[in-house]
Amino acid sequence: GAIKKLDKDGNVIWSWGGSNTNTCVNSVAVTSDGQIIAGIGSYDTSSYGYGAIKKLDKDGNVIWSWGGSNTNTSVNSVAVTSDGQIIAGIGSHDTSSYGYGAIKKLDKDGNVIWSWGGSNTNTCVNSVAVTSDGQIIAGIGSHDTSSYGYGAIKKLDKDGNVIWSWGGSNTNTSVNSVGF
Repeated sequence: GAIKKLDKDGNVIWSWGGSNTNTCVNSVAVTSDGQIIAGIGSYDTSSYGYGAIKKLDKDGNVIWSWGGSNTNTSVNSVAVTSDGQIIAGIGSHDTSSYGYGAIKKLDKDGNVIWSWGGSNTNTCVNSVAVTSDGQIIAGIGSHDTSSYGYGAIKKLDKDGNVIWSWGGSNTNTSVNSVGF
C-alpha cells in the first residue's frame, strides 16, 4: 500500500509507503489545510501496522499514527469533519482495541474521542461520510444480526449516538459505500 502525490501532469511529487507486503491504503481524506488522513489495512506489522490511521503532512511525512497492533483489522474508510476531526470505519476479527465493526472519532492529534460498535463478530464498517452539520453516515456489512444487522446504513450524531438505521434484515448483504 502506498500514497503518491502527483502534479497536474501526473509526475510523482512524493511517495509514502509501498515497501510492505499484504498492506493496503483503503481510504484517503484531505483536511482543509492539506494534510492527508489515510485508512490502512494490513497483515504485516512492519511500519504500517494492522489496521492503522496515519496523518501525513503536505510533504508526505507522518505526523502521527493510530492503531497498528491488532491482527485481521482494517481501517476501511476515513472522513474529515469541518473542524478537522477524523471519522474512521473499521472492520475487524479481533476485539482488543478496535472491536468488531466499529466507528471511531479521533481528534486532530489522533486521540479517540468516542467509539461506536465493536461487540459483534463478522461485522465491518465499509464506508463513512460526514454531513455538513457533522453527523455521520455509515455503510455496514455483517453476518450477525445483533445490533448491527445484515447490510445496514446507520446515521449517527456527532457524539456517536444512532439517529436512525436502515436495513438489517437480509442475510449475507453488505452496504459497501455511502456518500453525502
